[in-house]
Amino acid sequence: MRIWNDFIERHRVVDEAVPLFTTDESGVVGSRFVGRQSPRRILQRSDAMNALIRREVEKLVED
Repeated sequence: MRIWNDFIERHRVVDEAVPLFTTDESGVVGSRFVGRQSPRRILQRSDAMNALIRREVEKLVED
């Protein structure tokens, strides 16, 4: 457990946490359809998660 807690603290996981998916006021996760020929339902990422992904990708591009 100490190793996990050290990781969480070192990488500021709690400070930087964002919701993975969109949810409504009752906590139900949002979804959307993708695909043209065979549409399938997928869970919808939150705007905060999309922004985090873009920031991290930008770090990689700049490096």
